Amino acid sequence: MLGLRLFTWLVGLLGQRTESRADERQLRRELLAYQRRQLIHQHIPEEHRVREAFGPRFEELLQLLVQHDAAGTGPAAPTNAYYPELTRTVIYQLGKAQTDEQLLTLLRQEQGLWFGSGSIDEQALEALAIDVQRWRQGAGL
Repeated sequence: MLGLRLFTWLVGLLGQRTESRADERQLRRELLAYQRRQLIHQHIPEEHRVREAFGPRFEELLQLLVQHDAAGTGPAAPTNAYYPELTRTVIYQLGKAQTDEQLLTLLRQEQGLWFGSGSIDEQALEALAIDVQRWRQGAGL
């Protein structure tokens, strides 16, 4: 009986340590992702400045990104803090995307930077690219 309790206790400690290490790895990944975004987007102004510069176009693109939710955040998409930042970085770089393929690449890259490349729904991303292209043509961007 004592042996079983000791074994159970040791397994519990091992489980806690494993969880702690997993948490540390996740924090490291998030920190590295944050640093990478900061480096790549250092030339892009802060969100409030981009909102001012693009006016209602910013909100329109934000709604498209949330509506398609290529990151798969589900019902939390409208309140996810990454979507306004994603909008900021995408709208500021739209001028670089001259072709449909370049637009898809831009959207894939930015979605990956903000939400992780493993979380991207390719079908939703392709549908998003089509709608963003239509929106761009209508918005004159």
